[in-house]
Amino acid sequence: MELKAEAIFSEGADMGGKSWILGRRSIRHSVAAIGISIGVCSEIWGSAPGGFRKDWPNELKVGMVATYGVKESEARSQPLIHHLEQKLGLKINCRVSNDFNWFLVSFAKKELDFALMGPSNYVDAHKLFGVEAVAMELSEDGKPGYYSVIVTSASSGINSIDQGRGRVLAFTDQNSTSGFIIPTIYFIKEKKQTPARFASRVVFTGTPQDLVQGVLSQKYDLGATNDWTLARLSESLKFRPDQLRVLWKSELIPGAPWVTRKDLPVSLQFAFREALLEFNENKSALKKMQSGGFRSARDGDYDVIREWHKFLPR
Repeated sequence: MELKAEAIFSEGADMGGKSWILGRRSIRHSVAAIGISIGVCSEIWGSAPGGFRKDWPNELKVGMVATYGVKESEARSQPLIHHLEQKLGLKINCRVSNDFNWFLVSFAKKELDFALMGPSNYVDAHKLFGVEAVAMELSEDGKPGYYSVIVTSASSGINSIDQGRGRVLAFTDQNSTSGFIIPTIYFIKEKKQTPARFASRVVFTGTPQDLVQGVLSQKYDLGATNDWTLARLSESLKFRPDQLRVLWKSELIPGAPWVTRKDLPVSLQFAFREALLEFNENKSALKKMQSGGFRSARDGDYDVIREWHKFLPR
């Protein structure tokens, strides 16, 4: 017998990852109510290397969005990948990419099993391919999300968004939540015009590093990224936070989700999420990643992204 993924990853799931609720009743009561034997339960929940895994693949294909450069992101994520391999007893083939479309294409071809991706990217993937959020990355100070910001060089002489009108405005990628989509919605809602009409020129840098370096050098007058990326890059690019001036800050954006294909075994989906939550104990590795760890997540956590998307031009 197999339970649907929705039963496990329901809104009743405990956000601490320590006790799990099936729908709105405890597992103990649900099991008793539908007469599932302990053996069948262990078939569903067994996640240790010696547990029930007969329908698991031999290896997992995992994707992670690059939060630094690709190479640096790969290096910083190694402790997490090693932890997942140890906990799941599976080899993990991980690719780090800053190409948002790659995640969509890979899920379409079933060339990805799990991925850490941007919130807007996830909403698209869920709609197109039914992938499901199972966990959310937390900011380094433990917030369940981050903020999109528009910044300028502290020496640019620009002290407000309106003073940046008619100047060069940089974004990272058209599929980036904080690096394009959310600030674009801001311009449309609050300034009543698209970024292209507000600025003399709009450019896409491709990576947050290039955007931040371009703003610091005043190659770009304004740049859109997020507070978490700025904190991370200030270390790797060796700049002081006071060298940039924040002109605008968004509402809290839900943290990047870890997502799964829904056709994977339910026991594997559960075990993967459990392994992520257990990684929260590795404080030194989290510090290296400049991450606050992970918490459970569900699709509804990203409904705010869907609401924001309604303001985008069709």
